[in-house]
Order: sequence, then C-alpha cells, then structure tokens
Amino acid sequence: MAIRTFAVLSLLCRSVFGIQRSFVLDQQWANHQRCVDMNGDHAFQPNTASSLVVTFDAAAEGSVSVVVFELGDEHLGGIRLPGSQDKEIFCNSQNVERKLCEESQIGEFLISDHARAKAKHPMITRSIDLKKPIAIVYPIQGPGYFCAATYSHSAKSYSGTLLAIDPNGNLPAFRSGLRTVYTVLSRIWLLSNSIWVYFVTDLALTQLIDPFIAVLGTISIAQVAFKWGFLQLEESKAASALQILWYCLELTQNSVVMFMIYKLVAASEASPPDSMRPKIVRTILPYAYLAVFAIVFLLASLADFTATAESIRPAIVTIFLGIYLFVGAAAAAFMLVGRRTATLEHQREVSMEDKFIRKPLSFVLAVLCIPIIAIVGFNIWAILKVGGDGTKFAHMFWHSRFGIIDMPYELLFLILVVALLGLNTYQAQRHDEMTDMKSMETEGLMSYKPVSMDSSDSVEEEREEK
Repeated sequence: MAIRTFAVLSLLCRSVFGIQRSFVLDQQWANHQRCVDMNGDHAFQPNTASSLVVTFDAAAEGSVSVVVFELGDEHLGGIRLPGSQDKEIFCNSQNVERKLCEESQIGEFLISDHARAKAKHPMITRSIDLKKPIAIVYPIQGPGYFCAATYSHSAKSYSGTLLAIDPNGNLPAFRSGLRTVYTVLSRIWLLSNSIWVYFVTDLALTQLIDPFIAVLGTISIAQVAFKWGFLQLEESKAASALQILWYCLELTQNSVVMFMIYKLVAASEASPPDSMRPKIVRTILPYAYLAVFAIVFLLASLADFTATAESIRPAIVTIFLGIYLFVGAAAAAFMLVGRRTATLEHQREVSMEDKFIRKPLSFVLAVLCIPIIAIVGFNIWAILKVGGDGTKFAHMFWHSRFGIIDMPYELLFLILVVALLGLNTYQAQRHDEMTDMKSMETEGLMSYKPVSMDSSDSVEEEREEK
C-alpha cells in the first residue's frame, strides 16, 4: 500500500512539468466510462511515462468494478460460455462455479488470457472496496485512446476520478501533431520570409511596392509566429489569449489573400463603360462573399477553440467552409484565364506584368481545389462512419484531427500567400528590369549624332586631291 501511494504521489509530482486532465467517474451512464487521448513511447520508461490514475472516494460500503483499456481492445472483453454467443462480463459466484474466473476475482471484469495476449495494449481490471479504496495506475505504452469503465458491483453510489498525466507534453494529445508541424513550419516560414523581405526591400529603393504585399507578408509572419507561440504553452489564460489573437490574424491574412485575388480577377474581367452587366455581380457579390467567409471562419474558430478529441462540430464546419472555399477558388481560377475583356482597348490596358501573375495563380487555385474537395469528402465520410458517436470518432481520428478536421485549410492559405508574394515580387522585379532597359534605350538614342552632309563633302574633296 505504501509503495503504491508513493508511486501515485511521484506521478502527481511529475505532472507539474507536463499536462494533466481529470474526468469524473460515477454511477451515471454519461460518467461510468471516460476516455482520453494519450501519447506514449513504445520504449516504456517508468520515470517519464504517461499514465492514467483511477481513484475513488471512500464510502461506508460496497465495491466498484473497474477496467482500464485502449478502446480498440474493447471487443476482447468478456468470456463466451461454451455453445453460446453471449458473453459473461463480470466475475460473480455463478461464473466462479462455471470456472470462468477465480473466487479472488469476484467483482472484476472478465478478461480471458487469450484476450490479454491478443490486445494491443494492457487490460487491467480490479474490484475496488470503497471502505479502503486503492488507486489503479495504468502506464501508457504507445499512443492510443484509453478508457476507464466502472460498474457498481455492490455499491449504491460512488464517485471517483480518472487522471490522465503526460509529463512530456503541454497539450492534449490530439493537438501534439499540430505542435510538431508548426515547430518545423515556423523555422521554414521565417527563413523564406527573410529572403522575401530582402528582395522586397531592394525593390522598394527603386519603385513603389503594392501596400497589400507588405501587409500580407507582415500578417503572415505574425500569424505563424503566434500559432507557434500558443502551441508551446500549457493550457492557460496566456495560451488562450495568444490563440484568440491567432484566429484574428488568420482571418485577416485570409481576407487579404482573397481580396488580392479579387483585384486580379476584376482587372482581367473589367467590363467596358457601356456594359449591361449587373453592378451586383461586379462589386457587391465579391464583398458579400468575403463577409460570409468571415462569419463561417469565426464559427470554425469557435469550434476549434472548444474542441476535444471527441468533438464532431469542427468536422461539420470544415465541410461547409470547404465547399464555400471550393466554389470561390474554382470560380476565381476560371475567371483569371477563362474570361477576357470585352474590347481591344481594355485589353491593351491590362499589362503584360499582370498576365505573369494571373495565369500561374489560376493554376495554383485549380490545384488547391483538389485537396479542398478531398478534405470535404473525408469529413463527410468520417461523420457518416461513426454515426455521430463522439467516442468512436475520437478513437478513429484523434491522431489525425490537426491535418484534416481542425482548421485544415491553414496550410492551403499559406500556399496562396507564397504564390501571391512570389508572383507580385517577380512582377515588380520584371517591371524594374523593363524600366531599366527602356531608360538605356532612351539614353542610346539621345547620344546618337548623325553625320552632317558637309562633312561627307569634305571627305570627297580630300579623295580628289589625292
């Protein structure tokens, strides 16, 4: 008993340096089984391993049956009677007589030796006497979605706690993958933007730079930095504040991206003054699209901010946002190259530099439509697969939420940022080169001195004298 108590205390002390989450266990159906996503190292290290700790409050009488397992092994619980498809779940006096369990195991869940050998993770079951409750410590050996299930064997009521301890992490396990991605991405983003700042600064010395380029580059650097920052912090008010600021920066960045694309579409598709095309299509509709996007993005941000491993709402919002972005991206890609201005006069107004931007950008938008529709299709399939069951949803997708369920369009917008910054910078550089070439040609024409007729006559006279 003293050794077990010391082990629990040591786990609690180690949790100060990581993350811990607690869940209520009691006789109510919603709380009789609680599950949590956990990371773990296959090379088990007792001093640094993640663990689950199940404890109960002392009571005057009764016992509680407890089993701790990984949800994927749930079907292995119970023992079938010979000649029957039904499973016996608990060890009781009747099942002792049937030799399904030992008398010392009364009150425990039934788990066969074959099931223990077949299970991918350990399965631990105990009968807890509430007069002298003991703690169950379950070491995590490898990542998974682990559960503690309870049943009132002889107690009228009970209350306990499932404590999930990860001394090596500072975020819920379903967000740890996102932290890894942004740890790498932030370094790449800082390096690439440093190179971009160098070129833009050099160009700014000779010509005016579109202010939208500078705004987009600055916001993009800030939002990646803020995202990386709050992912490095433990769950706290400071981390929540950084996360909210990141949502604001992300929305601003994405809105600037879409507005710049709209400007290019408008420039390539501008109608002549006598056009009968409705004004609503040319002006009001694009701004309405941006306004609706902002609303849907705020809903997606709220769903992401409150998400757990079991949350299905982010997947639902991702579907609607993906369909909306797909329609916008496909329409923009088509209009950038598929539509032409109505008059030759207006075609001349569209510079060659703009064409260097529109065609590559339309290609990027068309390519991005593929992952967008793939993400939408996956989320639809995932929701239909689990039938609205949050626990099953968490077990199947907790480890991949960051890439396909929770705000999955972030990286696609970053690709658009790279495309817009790169193409606009290239256009500015080309414009600078063309300006230099024109100035050189002008200087050459100004320095040309035609030969006079008088000088040619004098040359002929010299030849005659000779």
